[in-house]
Amino acid sequence: MSDTLEIRDNYIIKYSESNKIGMGAFGEVYKCRRKDGSDDDDSLCVKLVQKDKAIMKQQQQGLTIQKLLINLKPERLVRIENYLNLPHQFEIIMERCDMDLEKEFQSLLRQKQWYNLDQCLNIVHQIAEGCRILYEHNIVHRDIKPSNILVKVENKKQINERKVYKITDFDFSKILEAFHQPNALITNVGTATHSSPQITFNNSGKGYSGKCDIYSYGTLFYQVFFEGKLPNTQIKQQRQQSCKDNELENIRLFQKAIQTQKFKCNPPKYDRAQEIADLLDKMIVYEEEERISFDQFFLHPIVNLEEYEIFKIQTVQFRKQQFYNSIWKKYQNQNDINTITFILCLQQLGYQELLYCMGFIHSIITDIHPSYKLKKDITTIQRILSQCAKDINFYPMYQKQTMEIRKEYFQMKEILNQQELTFLQLKQKISPDDQQIQPQMVLPLQEGKRIEPQLIFDTLRSLLDQNLYEDLKSEIRKVLQFQEKYPYEKYREVNPDEIFKMDISV
Repeated sequence: MSDTLEIRDNYIIKYSESNKIGMGAFGEVYKCRRKDGSDDDDSLCVKLVQKDKAIMKQQQQGLTIQKLLINLKPERLVRIENYLNLPHQFEIIMERCDMDLEKEFQSLLRQKQWYNLDQCLNIVHQIAEGCRILYEHNIVHRDIKPSNILVKVENKKQINERKVYKITDFDFSKILEAFHQPNALITNVGTATHSSPQITFNNSGKGYSGKCDIYSYGTLFYQVFFEGKLPNTQIKQQRQQSCKDNELENIRLFQKAIQTQKFKCNPPKYDRAQEIADLLDKMIVYEEEERISFDQFFLHPIVNLEEYEIFKIQTVQFRKQQFYNSIWKKYQNQNDINTITFILCLQQLGYQELLYCMGFIHSIITDIHPSYKLKKDITTIQRILSQCAKDINFYPMYQKQTMEIRKEYFQMKEILNQQELTFLQLKQKISPDDQQIQPQMVLPLQEGKRIEPQLIFDTLRSLLDQNLYEDLKSEIRKVLQFQEKYPYEKYREVNPDEIFKMDISV
């Protein structure tokens, strides 16, 4: 407690109506300052949360998340400077922003203005970046709405002025290890206008998953593209005439309507209208299992998180390597030349996937898959990879996967060197007339060269003509079919667990 009071003594905090800025779900927000004057007059605020035994568990959960953010300090989430646990209240010292998105909406509407397409996409992109940080830390927000998106204006009245959009208010948030598990959550929380149907009218007691946030983000983005209007305004007037002034009833009617007939977004008045409508159609969906996944959301053309794309590509490539491993390890104790050739082919295929991953990790452009380089110039690739390296601490799943890829890469390098030696020793024992597999087809590593995958697949096909056990032939066919099913170009559509299931929890 003495440490807490000592920290609190560093700030000037006055709880008065003149200092009051706003309110959250569980507390009020006031202006505050550092005593040493090291901050600007308008740079900080404090959120006062009175302790309440009835909801203490939820309060503690929200505060656990706040403490996590103190260490992270990501730009797309409101910055938390200090957290104070006092006898009767919690105090959270955080950055003060200029307004929230709801107030920005209102200001634009009063001026009879709205965002252009680039501004809309910028807002969506920034909020999606904040969403990804929450997602990778297994945090479900449960109260996404315009008033919980803060707007910070940086470099005011300068040529490089810009707006930063930050997710805030984690009072209803929860760390959820089983993020996608149906019925993982049951509490009715949040704001009816933006909550998913499973939360808003959960009279049956049926639970919901972390995908509740997808619906809320979809509703928020609809407002961004449609001048602050909610999706339920698309319902025909005759459906709403009996409840014109009852917003909650309008929401109920809307969610009931999309339960029986999928929401079809009207095209907004922007270029790329069809892509925008496609995204909203996939987010504002009644049934959770039919809603777009977070993975698909981050990769949607309207959102286009370039760093997440790198993570997804590496995930698919690493899972492919793990799939190859799972097959060749079943035969590693056999030592006939054909089986050794089969093992070496699969090890080389897996090693190539790891090489592509290492190209991303260490920014070695020449080692990145050629198909990725066709879409972007070198300067753009270098910028994206530099940002990935800079932000890696924000994304624990990416951080964990990077460590596993590095470890697997060096292990595979040693395994391959030993396997090639075994292959050569067996090769020397076979007379030239009986040699049916050319060593150069599978042994480029000893010359420091990258092998062409097509050469490996040709070698595997040639093995099918040899006198092999049927189970080995079956494995070869499985590998050839696997490559046809999961080519590099289809990484966006692939669920990595379909390739090889791994535990990615952190």
